[in-house]
Amino acid sequence: MPYKKVAFDALEVLEIHYAIGDNPSVSGGCPIALDTKLLARTLYNIDQYETLRGPTCDDKHKLLIPVHIRAIA
Repeated sequence: MPYKKVAFDALEVLEIHYAIGDNPSVSGGCPIALDTKLLARTLYNIDQYETLRGPTCDDKHKLLIPVHIRAIA
């Protein structure tokens, strides 16, 4: 069996505005969805991105947007 290899040389980061969504399962505040408006588009090579990105978030609860923030969205 031949050796398989995967390589990446570039990464594209899209920054997209968020909007009020329509998800009925939100327990509090308004649901958040991605808007169609593109705010920024940046292309990085992998080494450049890894140098600039900063630490990763290993606690998924830190990624949640609190209800009091979503209420003013």
